[in-house]
Amino acid sequence: MTDKIELLAPAGTWDVLEKVAVAGADAVYIGDKRFNMRLLKSSHNFTDSEIKNAVHFLHKQNKKLYITVNNLYFEKETEEIKEYLLFLEDIGVDALIVQDLSIASLYKELNLTIPLLASVQMGIGNSEAANFLKENGFSRVILSQNISLNEIREIKKHTIMGIEVFAHGDLCISHTGQCHMSSFIAGVSSNRGICIKPCRWQYKLGFDGTPGYHLAHNDLSLYPYITNLIDAGVGSLKIEGRMRSAEYLSSIISLYRRAIDRIVQEQDDYQVDLDELNRLEDIKVRNYSVGRLWGELGLDNVDISGENEPFFPTKAKQLKKLTIDDYFEEKNDINSNDIDLAVKLGSLQALEAIKNDCQTIIIGLEKFPFYNLGFNRDDIRDILGWAKGNNTKIKIETPRIVTQSNWRKIEELGSMEKSENLSGFIVNDLGSFRYFSSQGFKVWGGPGLNIANSRSNNFLINRGMSGVCLSPELKLKNIKEIGDSGRNLEMFVHGPLCGMITDYPITEIRGEDSKSNLIDKYGQIYRLRKADDGRTNIYFPYDLCLFNYLPKLLAMNISGMRIDGQFYKTDTLIKVVRIYNQSIKDIQKGSQLTSDSFAAILDLFDEGLTDLSFGKPK
Repeated sequence: MTDKIELLAPAGTWDVLEKVAVAGADAVYIGDKRFNMRLLKSSHNFTDSEIKNAVHFLHKQNKKLYITVNNLYFEKETEEIKEYLLFLEDIGVDALIVQDLSIASLYKELNLTIPLLASVQMGIGNSEAANFLKENGFSRVILSQNISLNEIREIKKHTIMGIEVFAHGDLCISHTGQCHMSSFIAGVSSNRGICIKPCRWQYKLGFDGTPGYHLAHNDLSLYPYITNLIDAGVGSLKIEGRMRSAEYLSSIISLYRRAIDRIVQEQDDYQVDLDELNRLEDIKVRNYSVGRLWGELGLDNVDISGENEPFFPTKAKQLKKLTIDDYFEEKNDINSNDIDLAVKLGSLQALEAIKNDCQTIIIGLEKFPFYNLGFNRDDIRDILGWAKGNNTKIKIETPRIVTQSNWRKIEELGSMEKSENLSGFIVNDLGSFRYFSSQGFKVWGGPGLNIANSRSNNFLINRGMSGVCLSPELKLKNIKEIGDSGRNLEMFVHGPLCGMITDYPITEIRGEDSKSNLIDKYGQIYRLRKADDGRTNIYFPYDLCLFNYLPKLLAMNISGMRIDGQFYKTDTLIKVVRIYNQSIKDIQKGSQLTSDSFAAILDLFDEGLTDLSFGKPK
């Protein structure tokens, strides 16, 4: 057992910083008022002068100060942040906690020397991803909160990267970095520090269900298992709570401090102090959970009653569906560039039908057994054989979530025989990118990488990625700003919007069936679909439709457009793909879109479509 384990405390105000330092934190992490993930309350962030004073205050006590530079950043922000990064370098902060790869790009450009820590928002859950970051200047990774102790242990076995984990505080129901529901509902992103927390609202499970807090995860507390974490190779225990009070946080820090000190002193004789454990119970906010520490989440990880749920000032919103009145004519700027129209399928039936109406077919690795959708390895071999005879390009897409326990599936694909019609792999995590690249495959970035600016796009392109699908949270203005600086850009233009991905077995409450959906106070249906890896995708009520914006997108530096049709009936998918394909060709020839084509798409989706106010960024 190590004789050194870092205890890392949060602070949102100066009085909290002072008190957690006194309580025994080895290091404190804070954010400024512009570029970090806690922007809901400006009062819970620090000015530049306060950050400078915090460095002096903590360094005098031989403690460290880490700065959260952990938002996703839009194009203009990547230029604005340069001066701030140089300021942090100059005053001697001890580390930067980073989500957006644009910061890694700027880090090299500005010749910074501050240690880089990969934020939990990156969703790092496998050793290949940790090693990719190590190769690109990071010294520590804050692992996803959605992995088990065994996975932590396996990751540490295969990387020399420093490992940090959250040990106590709020837990989100969704996989870290993959919750877009706040953005889809209200145009404010959880990946940019302004989440409205739709997971903390009441829903019915099915129209006949009783309203409950079905997505309200209990708080994390790994206090009884500190020794397990240390033995697994964790070097830093992080406490969540930059919005919490000084009294609460100093109590938590002191309890963990005493436990860590006793572990170091007593080594194998250490026993959890039950009085201290009871004290932790007395000051809890919500009920406690160990998350996925021991493997699968259980139904007891959520308090459906909401009895201990703190008040949060947001509520469900009436969502707008597209109607024919939303059609508008857009002047065409003729663009002669070739556009790769890619279509994601969920079954074999549509292959032959759409082969002449798209350039690329995407085969996803997630299987949805209840809906009889998805592909196994034999199916993929058959599809590649079919594609060879039909001269059709195939891309295989990895799941949005790939943790260490899922890695064997990735390696099995990497050992596949190369086919001339296999264009390559679409990946949604950095580990899969590193692995497939090392096996000699072409690799594209999927929407799960959350690419929001040209610097992060080019960071990956410069390391061998063939192209990148931009974040589904971007609006038209953001994409315009990426402009000519971005390279090999793809846009998601039509299909279901996955707002959350969770390990919580919500469908087990009533058994998975076509009515196992979450219903909000307005009767809006958030569809639940459980994949064969045990994870459940939670979808926004309306599918995305950016048909009206095709002329604008075609006038930009976009090389590919993507339709996700994996859940569509074959006849519906055929019609959607043909309308988009023909409209793209017509625009490239200088013709206008027609309201008839827009109306034809609307008629295919009785449940409704949305453009997420794509042309109106917030």
